[in-house]
Amino acid sequence: MEKTSKNLFPIFLLFVSFVLFAVSAVKGIGSPSFGDESGHMLGAFAVARGDILYQDYIDAHGPFIYMLTWVPALFVGFHYAYLLRCVSIFIVLITTLSLYYSPLFKTQNSRFLGMAFWLGSLSFFWVTQGLNMASYWTLGGGLIAIILSSSVLPAILNEPSNQKLCFMGGASLLFLCLTAYSFTPAAILLFAALCFAPTADRKKTIIYTLYGVLSAGGVFLIWMLSCGDIEGYIIYHFILNQFYYAHYISFGLSPLFQSLIPSFTPQSVMNSLGTLSFYVAVPFLFIKSRFKIPFVLTAVALLITQIRGGTEFQDGTFLMGSLILLTLTTVYVMKDKVLFTSILIPALWAVFYAGQHHAIFSPYGMSEKDMNNRGLHLFRENSSIGFSQIIQVYTNKNERILVIPYNPDVYIYSGRLSMKKYHEYLPWEADYAKHPWGGYERDICQDLLHKPPPVIYFDHYKVWGQWSAYDFIPCLNMQLTENYQQSTENLSLYIRKDRFLEHQTIQDKKGL
Repeated sequence: MEKTSKNLFPIFLLFVSFVLFAVSAVKGIGSPSFGDESGHMLGAFAVARGDILYQDYIDAHGPFIYMLTWVPALFVGFHYAYLLRCVSIFIVLITTLSLYYSPLFKTQNSRFLGMAFWLGSLSFFWVTQGLNMASYWTLGGGLIAIILSSSVLPAILNEPSNQKLCFMGGASLLFLCLTAYSFTPAAILLFAALCFAPTADRKKTIIYTLYGVLSAGGVFLIWMLSCGDIEGYIIYHFILNQFYYAHYISFGLSPLFQSLIPSFTPQSVMNSLGTLSFYVAVPFLFIKSRFKIPFVLTAVALLITQIRGGTEFQDGTFLMGSLILLTLTTVYVMKDKVLFTSILIPALWAVFYAGQHHAIFSPYGMSEKDMNNRGLHLFRENSSIGFSQIIQVYTNKNERILVIPYNPDVYIYSGRLSMKKYHEYLPWEADYAKHPWGGYERDICQDLLHKPPPVIYFDHYKVWGQWSAYDFIPCLNMQLTENYQQSTENLSLYIRKDRFLEHQTIQDKKGL
């Protein structure tokens, strides 16, 4: 009877975890939009329609999110934009598969329990912390989960390596760097952990990991040569972020340490549960690990991903890394206690659910009740919003518009691509315009002078409550006054005067 129950419990928990995640995934697709994510979707549509990433469509984020979202964007239009969120679901399912094949798990029971623990736990953080969105923090967390389960933790615990898994871990290391350059130190430390773990098959592990790195690098080069600009990637991702954007944000040891202090306020409770997962897993893993230095390198690598000290959606990579660490540690340490682990997992789920019930959903600022009252808006965007209808009247579907300073949802609602080089224009980008690198000029005033779009949507708000667009776009008032007619139906819309007069003439003729 004991043997039967031990076999049934892991299978049952795995089934429950898939149900939990499926429900969360559906909610995640239908949850509200968020600017950064909408920018990724818009970029995917632009590249799928022939734009060159970091040349025609410029964004400060790494290329990996675009490499993934570009694939569904080849088949999905603006109206179904939020199906691109499936890339986050895809990366989680890949990590779940990597758990099944992890060298840490020797039996079906442990494999099923590991998969169930990971997938079920993640469900409670999925929408709460914005992991559902097509964004770099979820991709980073998923890649770290693959790296830890496939090669790094098996090496630390002196388990035999698997060539295919080492290859997959190596590819994930390179893609982690391409997700955000700020993850590169973490990737280097994780690779160093492999190198410093004196396992019997260390040489083979390192070789196949490097094969994975080189293969992923080849995929990246092929894609960038077809769809991107490598020099533009270096300038707009590395240089702009490090030398311009960095002056506007907080990062470093101080915000990191502050984010690691547990707080159970609604805004911070889910981050704190992730942090506590890290605190619980680290001592157990330290005791069980055969090689202490590689373990320390791994722990530091996870902490570095939290260098901005985010406690809301920006913590996604660290949060997922902590959850996978807790998953692997718990199931590995208790591999001979299947029944106890089968009881412990739902008990921890209950703790995570309590946190979710108490939390404010990030980045939406809504409680669970608010989110439920809002209802689901699955798959399709609402193209009947007033401003989108006006934009569609004054432009054809192949024309580009401009939204300033930043609101990529306007493009998606309207079904229009952004003016080349400018789906956004923010204070740090205006700083870059004064001192461009390598001939990559990006001065919105110069480009508006030569190629003014037919419609400008001016979102009248201050960036981070501090900077009006008039503060960092000196030509804006002159351009809007001299060349554009403000719409009486929507005061945020400005129609180029020649287009406005052309439309009025057509309407007058129809009236006759």
